[in-house]
This record gives sequence, structure tokens and C-alpha cells, in this order.
Amino acid sequence: IIFEYPLEQAIEDGVLCEFDYIPLDYKLTENDKQEKKKVYAAKAQAEKDGRPWSDEQLRIRLAKVNKKAELKPSILDDYLKSYPDTLKSCIVFVADKEQGDSVCKVIVNYTQKYKPYYEGTHRQYLDMLSTQKIDCLVACQRLDEGIDIKSLKNIILVSSDKGKLSTVQRIGRCIRTNPNDKDKKSIVVDFILENTNESPEKSGTDQDRVEWLKDVSATRKK
Repeated sequence: IIFEYPLEQAIEDGVLCEFDYIPLDYKLTENDKQEKKKVYAAKAQAEKDGRPWSDEQLRIRLAKVNKKAELKPSILDDYLKSYPDTLKSCIVFVADKEQGDSVCKVIVNYTQKYKPYYEGTHRQYLDMLSTQKIDCLVACQRLDEGIDIKSLKNIILVSSDKGKLSTVQRIGRCIRTNPNDKDKKSIVVDFILENTNESPEKSGTDQDRVEWLKDVSATRKK
């Protein structure tokens, strides 16, 4: 590492804008818990067959269940009932197309001006978001890199990765300063698994992210 420039410093320097951080708690349903049992059963069968999983393989499989937790769309709906304007100039990050389709069924109740942005989607939707012809995009991993929409104000992390770099990349999409909006302040909505003994492998990661992003969001421009 030759040089570091953390988010806090960039916000203080006015290179990035300030943002509010809003964590939304969710629980695992019985269906989610059954999916996790299937993961452990698959791991046991793999070991029996002489193909043992690594700890990383197990973590990825379990994290996928959390990313696609059953209650997330309804929790998003509850939030949007009170704060529908969060969808204005917004990107909603989801785990995959299946979850994205479920989220779109929620979003359509608050705005007709949205587009799903999955693999193979035409890049014109990014231009439509940039020029405010649409309010928001519902996007998968593909949108993590290579976009620069200074007018983008908000992001909703329905699904998050463990790595901090991925979260920084996603937050960085909406906290870029906008020369046409000197008072720009963004919103980052994040889904957090309640800290329980049932899901310690993910809840701890989520709690770490909450503490980190709360600290970053408290940073103010000097």
C-alpha cells in the first residue's frame, strides 16, 4: 500500500458528500432456516463422498441464504411507505435476478419510473438514471464498477457482500459530489441480520458493517 484515502477523509475534504446511514433489521424465517439446514446436509454429504468443503465454501453457501432472506422485500416495503422519496435517483442492489424481481414488485407501488438492470441489460438505463428519466435501477453485481452518475443520491443495499471493498464501491456510487447540487446529501439504506445465535456467521459481519458505516456517516465536511 503506497497511499490511503479513506471515506472519512474524502468527506471531510469535500471530495465526497455527507450521507445518512439507515440500517434495517431483518430476521430469518423458518423457510430460510430450512435452507440453511440443506446447506449443512449438503456439506455432510460432500464429506461422506470424499469431497469435503472448505470453510470458505460453507460460508459462501450460508451467506447466500442471508442475502436472499425471505422477509427483505416486505421490510423494504414497510420502509418505503414512510420514505418513498428514497427511490428518487437511487440504485437498489440485490443478490440476483430472482430477488430483483421480488423487489421490483415492491418498488412499482411507489414509482413507475424504475428499471431492472441485470446481466445483458442495455446500458441506456444508466443514461436514463443519470438524466432523471427514471427514478431508480434495481441492479445485481454487474453494476459495482465502472459507472459515474454524479446526480445519484441514494443506494439501498438489499444484499451486501462480506468484503468492505464491495460496500465502499457501492456507497461510492451515490456520495460523489454533484456540481449542480452543492448541498447534496445522500442516503444509504442497509439490511442487517439481527444478531442471534442462529446466524452468528453473518450477523457478526453485519454488525461490524453497521458500526463502521455509522461512524463514516457521522463524518462532516470541514
